[in-house]
Amino acid sequence: PGQRIGTASGMAWRRCAMSTAKAACTRKSSRVAIVGGGLAGMVAADALASRGFEDLHVFDMGRRATGGRASVRRTQEGYFFNHGLQFLRLGSPKVSSLAAEWVRDGALMEWTGRHGRLDASTGNFTPRSDCEPGAHPDFCSFLEPGKLYVNGGLTEHLRRKNEPGVRVELGCKVSAIDGSGGEGGAAGPWRLRGSKFGEPVHTFGDFDAVVFTDAMAGRKGSPGHVLLNGEVELGSLFPVLDEVRVKPVFSLMVAYARGDVSCDFDAASVVGSEAFQFVSAENAKPNYDAVGVDCDSFVALSTFERAEDLLERHPQQKNFKFVEQTKDYLDPIQADLLADFESLLGCEGKVPVYAKAQRWGGAFYSSGGGGVSRGLKSYVDEGRMIALCGDYCCETSTAENAVLSGLDAAERLAGMLP
Repeated sequence: PGQRIGTASGMAWRRCAMSTAKAACTRKSSRVAIVGGGLAGMVAADALASRGFEDLHVFDMGRRATGGRASVRRTQEGYFFNHGLQFLRLGSPKVSSLAAEWVRDGALMEWTGRHGRLDASTGNFTPRSDCEPGAHPDFCSFLEPGKLYVNGGLTEHLRRKNEPGVRVELGCKVSAIDGSGGEGGAAGPWRLRGSKFGEPVHTFGDFDAVVFTDAMAGRKGSPGHVLLNGEVELGSLFPVLDEVRVKPVFSLMVAYARGDVSCDFDAASVVGSEAFQFVSAENAKPNYDAVGVDCDSFVALSTFERAEDLLERHPQQKNFKFVEQTKDYLDPIQADLLADFESLLGCEGKVPVYAKAQRWGGAFYSSGGGGVSRGLKSYVDEGRMIALCGDYCCETSTAENAVLSGLDAAERLAGMLP
């Protein structure tokens, strides 16, 4: 059977979730695997749970918690950084009510402060309210009007909310799915294999449907690469995976003794810099959670061009094998980015109390696939019961689109599975 991609069901999954009694939802017996515990994966799991699915399994590569690019960094010394996702904009009608609910639950926090644009060539800072929309490059529409939110542990909140119907397994790399997958007119069951905390796993179990949330599932040499029945690339089922273009960035996490660095803003979209496109004072974020350290902490995200330059000298793949982010690998990158940061904020000569670089090989995605042009936000092979969701399925790579894609995939699968 070939791939059948249709439009999303018009039935809102929230109808069941908003019922006063969850027991009123029709119970679903299907067993569903979700590969990836980032925003798209955990939102999809939450949406399926609210529609009566009680046997959902999320497999995530994270070793400590779910989150993916929305995860935060808590160091052994007590430092805290939002080293990936900097903020969320959730203004579309479909997610605005969800955003309000998540804020009430403490899973999101509204972020206000001294936000604006920093011109690195002059050092001038322009408040967000004085920035003309579209007049300058703008990191993820940071300067556009509307509410901004930071992550208050959203994916872990969705995990706790839905236990035991949603079971999360951490440290898992799914590398293969085997099964009939539509042969003879029957979908599944799919058997998932891979490793857990580096140890081979013969099987993670058998599932009626599988949802992949990371474009890396179709990328050879990446940690998330998956083969179907030992030889079939997912890109042959879903051409969008071959059309996706990865846009990597590096983040610099740095902390200084209190008062060592003067900064007259809380966060800024940066223009006129070859090195950085966004910088944030972490202490000013409402989710800041450092423990036992008194410091001023910052996160700076590299430009795409700077990331490409660094990757030319420090490749993330060699011979189709993933290069681990070891200290030896990251130290020279960290030194270069730290020099760039000191120049940006004029703090040359100040010695940080903490500094670390992070490579985000799949930070952002761009896709010109046919599904995007038709307004699709997820892909479902009905014959095989395999689905894709994530921001890479959408026209723009944003946190909001990751949420919308997870909802879309859940709605469509819920209408197909018993």
